[in-house]
Amino acid sequence: AHTFNFDVSNFDSGIYFYTIEIGNKAVTKKMLVK
Repeated sequence: AHTFNFDVSNFDSGIYFYTIEIGNKAVTKKMLVK
C-alpha cells in the first residue's frame, strides 16, 4: 500500500486530481478538500 500525506491547509476547497506513477503505470486519484 502507498500512503501519501498532503498539507491542504493552504488549498482552496474543491476537488483535486493527482497522478501517482507506480512502476510503469500511472494512477489518477481524486481528493476532496473541505
